[in-house]
Amino acid sequence: MAKNYDGLAKTIIKDVGGKDNVISVVHCTTRLRFKLKDEKKANDDALKDTDGVVTVVKAGGQYQVVIGNEVADVYDAILKEGGFSGGQVADDGKGTLERMPKDSFYWYKKVIESNGKDLD
Repeated sequence: MAKNYDGLAKTIIKDVGGKDNVISVVHCTTRLRFKLKDEKKANDDALKDTDGVVTVVKAGGQYQVVIGNEVADVYDAILKEGGFSGGQVADDGKGTLERMPKDSFYWYKKVIESNGKDLD
């Protein structure tokens, strides 16, 4: 019998500031990766104390909730509980133009542009 993650999903959504605070959510091998409207609304301590959550990490503009090997099942429950579609929340038009490099060519381009000067 598969484990039910609905309760965990509900708790995580509440503690990241509610579904209205979520811009998007995706997952990797062990983490739920949230893009939040306001990280200050998230309750780090409550999430860290939640059974099923290993810890919380803030990195790369993401609010990451470390789950472990069961992350795909928890992610599915998050999508269902939050009413999210494909991990995305409808854009309210208040997003940013911030972009992250998607491939390694980005760094080569920066080297070429720098003309041999030190890069940041």
